[in-house]
Amino acid sequence: MEGIFFADRARGIYGLNDGSFFLTYPNTFTPICSPFYIPPPYRIYTSSEIDPYIACFSNNGVIFIFNAEKYQCVITATLPPIKSIITKVKILSGGKRIELITEGEKLLYDGYWRLIEEDPDKLVIKSDQKIVSQCSVLEDEVCNACREGDIDAFKKSVERYCIYLAEYTPVDKFLDSWFELVNRTSKMGPKALQILSDVIDILGSFELVQPHIDELRMAISTV
Repeated sequence: MEGIFFADRARGIYGLNDGSFFLTYPNTFTPICSPFYIPPPYRIYTSSEIDPYIACFSNNGVIFIFNAEKYQCVITATLPPIKSIITKVKILSGGKRIELITEGEKLLYDGYWRLIEEDPDKLVIKSDQKIVSQCSVLEDEVCNACREGDIDAFKKSVERYCIYLAEYTPVDKFLDSWFELVNRTSKMGPKALQILSDVIDILGSFELVQPHIDELRMAISTV
């Protein structure tokens, strides 16, 4: 099959260069469900220690955790700033928590990222102030791309910004930011609006956003 960059027939998974990620019947290339979309290029991590889970790392700094037995994406999370290479992934609490081990630190995700220090009981928790600050940084990246008319930079920055909003902000804040983003994006033309439309496919994996998918699409179609 053309475009495959990763395949694990025993586990029943394969990935295409265009961002399509398939869960299949074991030892076949027959999909069990519709493909998932992961912004390419992306890396697939498998290990007997985390079976039946699979971790996928997208180029825009997002980790996706899939349950191959239930054929679903169970976690989508924006990665925190990491200074070294990720060497190991652990999936804990029945697919509800992620532990990332790097060459210099250990990080735990259970709704937000925590840095596990030498004393395991000492956790650095991401505060509301840090969330607001990070949203501002990501929003500035989107604004800069819009001003410069740089479609490639816009695509990367808007994916990160929207995923971060969906992950860390209340639904009313997310929707307000989305409508403002659509209005700003409309000034860049149809290519930028199409990128924003494609982002909705990624956002559909967030419980916060799922009930509002039609509303997000409607906002784009009416500009």
